[in-house]
Amino acid sequence: MSTSRARSPRRPALPPRCPPAASGRRALAVLEGHTNSVTTVAFALSGVSGASGGTDGKVKHWDVARRRLRSDVDSNPAQVRSVAFSPDSRLIAVGNDTGDTEIWTVEDGQYVTEFTGHADAVLTVAFSRDGKRIATGGVDRTVRLWSTDTSVLTLRPDAAQYRVAVSHDGRWIAAYNTHDESVDLWDLRTQRHIASLPDAGELTWGLAFSPDDGLLASAGPSGEVRVWDTGSRRSVAVLDTAGPKRKAQAVHFSPDGRSLAAADGMGNVTVWDTDRFRTRMTMKGHEGAAFGVEFSPDGRTIASVGEDSTLRLWDARSGRSLAVLDNHAGMTFDLAYAPDGRTLITGNNDGTVHLRDVGTRTRRATLDISAGTVYGIAVDAGGTSLAVANSDGTVQLWDISSERRTATLTGHTLGAITAAFSPSGSTLVSSGNDTIGLWDLDAGRATRHICDVVGPAVDRDRWRKLMPDVPFHTPCSWTYGDIRTGGPARRPRFRVPPDP
Repeated sequence: MSTSRARSPRRPALPPRCPPAASGRRALAVLEGHTNSVTTVAFALSGVSGASGGTDGKVKHWDVARRRLRSDVDSNPAQVRSVAFSPDSRLIAVGNDTGDTEIWTVEDGQYVTEFTGHADAVLTVAFSRDGKRIATGGVDRTVRLWSTDTSVLTLRPDAAQYRVAVSHDGRWIAAYNTHDESVDLWDLRTQRHIASLPDAGELTWGLAFSPDDGLLASAGPSGEVRVWDTGSRRSVAVLDTAGPKRKAQAVHFSPDGRSLAAADGMGNVTVWDTDRFRTRMTMKGHEGAAFGVEFSPDGRTIASVGEDSTLRLWDARSGRSLAVLDNHAGMTFDLAYAPDGRTLITGNNDGTVHLRDVGTRTRRATLDISAGTVYGIAVDAGGTSLAVANSDGTVQLWDISSERRTATLTGHTLGAITAAFSPSGSTLVSSGNDTIGLWDLDAGRATRHICDVVGPAVDRDRWRKLMPDVPFHTPCSWTYGDIRTGGPARRPRFRVPPDP
């Protein structure tokens, strides 16, 4: 098959490996059809079907009982490294040397979907017992988990998701839908669509829930800020930032919920009251667009960033300018206060993130993200973790106190635009120009998922065949039972290499 994504050049064919037959045993059948080395084989659970893949880029579907070829699929020019049947034997997953995992139907060989993310060849692939998840492992030393339910939080490829927001109680995700110009509400726990809020305009660049989650505000290029009541799902206000030239870029509610601020394309910050939605004040100062705005946790200060590379602080009551700080980093697209209000963080066009001491207004650290432009940042409720969404499609996690990167999440193919933590900090939501991503940051829960996919621990004989040079151990047997029953997890015997 061919896909829209460019393939890496074909690698040299693997040399044939022909171990001597075991004494007294012979092959039941020889199935022929591949034009080059066969690299992987798998049986369906039904026992009547088998599959093989090879360096010729072909996946062969065999009728095992009749010893004949039923169908084949073409993964050219990629070499096939791994295959697996779904538990119901209706789908087959194909891992190839470009880092992609393709899903095909068994019956008629129709292409279903494709998972991308590995930086190198996918060496192994497995379905969970319920068929809802797929685990893949690759040369890049990562194990990745995928959902096979493509109706869940999978948006159309041309649905630009510039911003998403997570409600303060952790129940909802809000995201813009370009196809019907609405804002969609999703249930974060069940990952199901709840409702569509109509008349959002041609595009939405900013979304924010009020502190009690009773209101949802959006900002877009029409210059209007729209506000919905999340209970009735009805629009309660359309606020004008003085025309489309101003292009509302971002919105944020004050901690007491009584004020709503918006940054616009003319470099202004406008504040309305949320009682009657009357304009309270407009602060002018940025040269060019203002891209981000946020109230401080105590509600006394409003911070804004923009095209002129400045971070500006305003008195939230009078609108008076308190400070103008130069980021020296080109355009600055987003900002976030730490929950204690002592640190103010900005994400910049030059691929850096600045951490500033609010009291002294001085920069205390610069994090080198090195992943293109930083579009979005988020701090968890505990103030310990920072998420950074980047133009190269990655979302990086950083420990704020040590200023150390702890993880890099990959999966967005058209750039990551924004990130948001759930209140508990165990889930991260990210958005790009392709999909919304949900990331499980709970190590115990992630371990359960992996062990559910892998299944029973590999025995010593199987281990020796798969990895003869690696000392035998059973990873899931050390943690699987304890975690599943709610008991304490024992220390595993293996170590996960830290993110470089």
